[in-house]
Amino acid sequence: TNRNLVGPVTYVPQFKTATDVDRPVQFLIVLDVSGSMAWNFAGQGRNSSGQTVTCTDPANACVSIDSAWPNAQERRIYIAKQVLRNFVAKIDEQKNNGTRPNDMVRIVTFSGRLGNYVNTNGQVGDNARAVNDLTEVLPAGWTNDRTTLEQAIDQAGMVNSDPYMTAGATPSAAGMARASQVFSSAPE
Repeated sequence: TNRNLVGPVTYVPQFKTATDVDRPVQFLIVLDVSGSMAWNFAGQGRNSSGQTVTCTDPANACVSIDSAWPNAQERRIYIAKQVLRNFVAKIDEQKNNGTRPNDMVRIVTFSGRLGNYVNTNGQVGDNARAVNDLTEVLPAGWTNDRTTLEQAIDQAGMVNSDPYMTAGATPSAAGMARASQVFSSAPE
């Protein structure tokens, strides 16, 4: 199914934006938790000899968790999760001060850890299975509970109980397809 975004676009300068607490916002975050998120922002990781290599160069054959950048606080996933924590803190602050008490959040993650997809006829390319197996939706429902959202952020893409280690290929199309499904089934 092809999906399109349709609707009016309005530009309102921030200094003129009025808070509309009667219309809650559903924030759906799409987060890459594939292996490249364990590299630093320069695209560097470590090879099997422990040398720094540019993992965005296919010639260096970086392989998932084996090529993770050694300093977890410099990894892409660490920075992304810190940004999400700050966002959740802002949601919580606005909920608690009554500014935006009804805004809700969910997270869609994607990572290609399972290889090719074969449907029941033996053909590669089972899109529904790819979307189901290569994505995860966190938490279980729309929420603005800070603790629940912070736990979902920690859990997102976690490998070997490490919230800052990621693995797998980058099936971003599957992530966008799942996000579309989540929005289409979201409460009004």
